[in-house]
Amino acid sequence: MIKVKDIMEENVYTCHENVNVKEVMEYLYEKGIGGVPLVDGDLKVVGFISDGDIMKYVSKHKPIIFDYCDISVTVIDNTSFEDKVQDLMEMKAAEIATKDVVCMDSEDSVDEAAQVLSVQKIKKVPVVSNGTLVGVVSRSMIIRHIMQNMITVYDEIAD
Repeated sequence: MIKVKDIMEENVYTCHENVNVKEVMEYLYEKGIGGVPLVDGDLKVVGFISDGDIMKYVSKHKPIIFDYCDISVTVIDNTSFEDKVQDLMEMKAAEIATKDVVCMDSEDSVDEAAQVLSVQKIKKVPVVSNGTLVGVVSRSMIIRHIMQNMITVYDEIAD
């Protein structure tokens, strides 16, 4: 059985849980990646922030509800995109990050990882060992592993 630790990326980009969103955005841009685990000082995963979390924040139009004399009035928030981005950059990354992070154990099978990624509809998950971050596994890593094995098996059968 192939385990997650056999195909995971061990050099994981991370951000500390106390950074602000501006720092995360700069880091994502600099590294050309779409998301990072947020970790504490002991490399325990405490969140995950992605470009999707950032997009959700800047694109949402939260209603503002006023209650006056038992009458509720809803007004759409028309805050400009630029103002939302400015507010966002000053926030702590943990405020918009996913807090209930799906993680895989390094001893889990690749099959289990594929199922989790598919069912949860996520692109990658942090990999932990004894609760400490040791890597990351993504859909593309699993697909590359599958293709490599299928090609090898096909070549053996074809010969």
